[in-house]
Amino acid sequence: MKSVCCGLAALAMLLTGVGQARAGFINGGFETGNLAGWSAAGDASVQGTIFGIAPDQGSFQGLVTNLPPGIPYSGVNSVSAAALNAFLGASLPANSNGPATEGSAIKQTITLNAGDTISFRYNYLTDESVNSGYDYGFVTINGAVTTLADSHSAFVSAVSDGQGNFPRQTGYQTFTFTAANSGSFTIGVGTVDTGDSVVSSGILVDNFNAPSATPEPASLALLGLGALSMVGYSWRKGMKGAVPVGV
Repeated sequence: MKSVCCGLAALAMLLTGVGQARAGFINGGFETGNLAGWSAAGDASVQGTIFGIAPDQGSFQGLVTNLPPGIPYSGVNSVSAAALNAFLGASLPANSNGPATEGSAIKQTITLNAGDTISFRYNYLTDESVNSGYDYGFVTINGAVTTLADSHSAFVSAVSDGQGNFPRQTGYQTFTFTAANSGSFTIGVGTVDTGDSVVSSGILVDNFNAPSATPEPASLALLGLGALSMVGYSWRKGMKGAVPVGV
């Protein structure tokens, strides 16, 4: 019984600590080295330093691109704009060069209270000519689309990957959002081709943070099941040496 009580106490501490340490986002800094906690459509991967760009913090950062088939970093090709819209519950807008054609994105759902603020860091990368009007990086919040950067943004040089991709970068910038109401918020980030599917762009992301928020119950439930299995194992182990009452 002692082991069960200790296990349940450990479970309570674990679930409490998850909400605090994870700050609302699961794997918000990608420090697992993979996309654990995130859903992805198209070419999304986790990288260390790449294109001469170090993670904004820690050892890893997320990379999302709209690279054409055959050279995506994740081994998964970009998806159509229709598939991306369905994934994000959004309607990615056209720009001066035409409609969105293909792209990639990641997303995660968290719970916020009114007044909670989230933030993350992003670095938009592109092979498009400056001021060409093609491509853009974006964030979606419950389907509402905000452009983060495009070919009209201010760029500094990046290190090409050897395939001619991403010689320009914005450098890491900060995006913030404050919830006007309480509820579940699905945060998506990605990049999309417009007008063509030829020249490519990407976006590095890192340090997703929501200090007052908590992960969705489904994510906590998975962690809780793992903790409960530990409690069960401890109880069974304790019972093997137990002496029946009345013996």
